[in-house]
Amino acid sequence: MTTPPPARTAVIGDVGGHAEPFASLLTDLGADTGTGVLPEGLHIVQVGDLIHRGPGSAAVLDLVERFLTGSPGRWHQLIGNHEAQYLRPGGTTFSWPAEDTLSPTDADRLRSWWQDGLMNVAAHVPTDGPGTIVTHAGVTPGFALMAHQGVATGSVSAAEMVHTLNDLPRAHRDDLLWQEGLMLTGEVTPYAGPLWAEAAQELYTGWFWAQGAGPVPWDQVHGHANPVDFDRRAWWPISQLVADRCTVDLQRRHVTFRSYAGATITSIDPGHQGTRSPQWAPLVLDHA
Repeated sequence: MTTPPPARTAVIGDVGGHAEPFASLLTDLGADTGTGVLPEGLHIVQVGDLIHRGPGSAAVLDLVERFLTGSPGRWHQLIGNHEAQYLRPGGTTFSWPAEDTLSPTDADRLRSWWQDGLMNVAAHVPTDGPGTIVTHAGVTPGFALMAHQGVATGSVSAAEMVHTLNDLPRAHRDDLLWQEGLMLTGEVTPYAGPLWAEAAQELYTGWFWAQGAGPVPWDQVHGHANPVDFDRRAWWPISQLVADRCTVDLQRRHVTFRSYAGATITSIDPGHQGTRSPQWAPLVLDHA
């Protein structure tokens, strides 16, 4: 009997409309970008922000659609704040150059994925220890308390938190889902939501100071923002106490915050702009 390959999950950061490097990354993982078939044992979680910035948003959506069809149940697509521009009731939340906006057809494609459950807010990866929650921008401690209506986060499992996050639209708690933070308001918000939390001052610093009330309850992986400006090789505004708890991988553009209890929060946003980042790598979780 042939032994199947061990399960692994590759978490892919923000794509930002850069179709060619996205396809190349998937090929390196063994995926067939023509048929949308993933190699046996591999799951993909993509953290959202597929679109805007780069020149190929439509091509990126075409590629994702192939995998949603060719590998159902193994491609897990999350929503980012850029997709939310087309999904939030009442319209957009921030301005974006007209030439980079989606066509009506592609906007409708995003809405259909959202309505059909092919795109979610969060994914649960059952790793060793407390389990891992993947979202676009991370779950801040204040948001976690609001989402569970005051229940201490230490008593909420990773799977329960993911269920709550994905149920927010159906539970008519949309305003909580779209909760803004520093990047839109200019002020640090303790309750910044999973589409908008700023990594350095809201997510990492929030959990650093929340440890006094209990340990960080789960591992997290997110995109959206990084506490390090990789182009300048410098931190964004952040407490030195928090920075000292972080490990920086310059080659992969990953930053990992480790709590005193051992749980981790890892940013995998490569920082693509109008041109792609020179470094980009997924976070591969083996035996997950």
